[in-house]
Amino acid sequence: MACKECKSTNLGENEFCDEHCRRDYYSKKKDNINPDHYKFGGIETFDYLKAKLSPTQLAGFCKGNIIKYVSRADHKNKVEDLLKCHWYLTSLIEIEYDVLDNNQKLKYEKKVRKMSELKKS
Repeated sequence: MACKECKSTNLGENEFCDEHCRRDYYSKKKDNINPDHYKFGGIETFDYLKAKLSPTQLAGFCKGNIIKYVSRADHKNKVEDLLKCHWYLTSLIEIEYDVLDNNQKLKYEKKVRKMSELKKS
């Protein structure tokens, strides 16, 4: 399988070789999950927050948005809100993963592979 954005083949079971390719790919698609107005001023709002906030602060921001979108999904945009929640949950996982040491990362990579295998069966 090749990266959906840069076509690199070094990705294992992932769709993208890294976070930048994932964001680049989805930023080209017009959607309500990551709309163009979030990039006004030459930088995506989340990237600006990532540069200015500590990992703990950014994780809190993501958690707040996860709660918001899950809470309102049944009352507003249903699937669209759940997709927004998914985006923030994925970002939160990446933030928390980045601060782990290599042994912890290896442990979670094994768990993710196992979960992927269970999901396929």
